[in-house]
Amino acid sequence: MQPRIPSGIYYVTDPELTVQSSHPSSGFPVARNPAVMVEYTARLCSDVVAAGVEIVQLRWKNCPAQHLLDLAQAVRQRVGPACTLIINDRIDVFLAARTLGIPIDGVHVGQHDLDPRTVRTLVGARAILGVSASTPEELNACTALQAIIDYVGVGVLHPSSTKLDAPPPLGIEKIANISASMPLPVVVIGGITSADIPDLARSRIHNAAVVSEITTALDPYRMAHAMCLQWNENRG
Repeated sequence: MQPRIPSGIYYVTDPELTVQSSHPSSGFPVARNPAVMVEYTARLCSDVVAAGVEIVQLRWKNCPAQHLLDLAQAVRQRVGPACTLIINDRIDVFLAARTLGIPIDGVHVGQHDLDPRTVRTLVGARAILGVSASTPEELNACTALQAIIDYVGVGVLHPSSTKLDAPPPLGIEKIANISASMPLPVVVIGGITSADIPDLARSRIHNAAVVSEITTALDPYRMAHAMCLQWNENRG
């Protein structure tokens, strides 16, 4: 089956980290202000997409639904129609965006969210649906649902500072082996740096999901562009 998401670097947002990592030259105050977080994250997503990233997941943990909806609208306005936008966890925000005419391509859910079969019923057949998995049991469950879901988010590669409840790290070799045997595209996440990209690109892993390496870079555009080039050069 043809993958429904583009292969390559998969950027995952973290609005609080984005604002914390802002620099004086950015013109944005470092403040826990939702409007500032939305604006700066939308601008960062625009830079990342301009650098060559084709898929962005809008993740904003523990925020009100309206803030994530505001972010979805702001990011879509800045990145245009070509970029694939995925909402993390919040099916309600995905449905609200659809109601308001904001084009969001899909959702990504974890093991403690709604059952993927229920999610598929809610979001419809055309929406992209990704599911996180890390244990053999979770991976087997995803395989059994291959007619329902579109990709599996496997983590973590390395210890992650942006997800406190992340499972133990698996390492490149183990995740590459999982990808080789998985009938669905695999998106790997968890502390990925530019040094990991060549090995990931040479495997059957479909995407490398990146948060901190791009978000905290002195020049996020340059970092994202370099990672996209590394992926393409090593993909073969």
